[in-house]
Amino acid sequence: MNNFKKNSEDILYVVLQFILFIIYVFEYEKWEFEVPYFIKVISILTGVFGILVSILSLLQLGRNFSPFPSPKSRADLKISGVYHYVRHPMYTGELLIAFSFSIFVGSGLKIFISFLLAGLFFLKSKYEEGILIQKFSNYYKYKKKTGRFLPK
Repeated sequence: MNNFKKNSEDILYVVLQFILFIIYVFEYEKWEFEVPYFIKVISILTGVFGILVSILSLLQLGRNFSPFPSPKSRADLKISGVYHYVRHPMYTGELLIAFSFSIFVGSGLKIFISFLLAGLFFLKSKYEEGILIQKFSNYYKYKKKTGRFLPK
């Protein structure tokens, strides 16, 4: 069986993700906008939900966690807990946090970076799923009944 070692595509996805996270920290004043109070409250609640989803998915992954799309050689497939509802809950949580904070602070730049991050997570998860289908015989069935980032 393939060891699923990290290759250049694995590294590229992680580097691009890291670069987007770094750019997210910066602000460009011309892209700032005012946010009504009730929208700020909704964004806080959504962000807290994103934090909870991220923490739960990380805890449920345990020793299987890796920032790289290729699974660890001794990883097992998680299909319970938050993974029962979505295949990539950590990406879901990170996107909820990114979009929520972007809206809360009224940053067009952060919203733009959040959309880029969503696109990157889509491509990264697609690549990852190709590997998971090879590694786990039941992944295809799991994929058919579970949403990528949102529950089906």
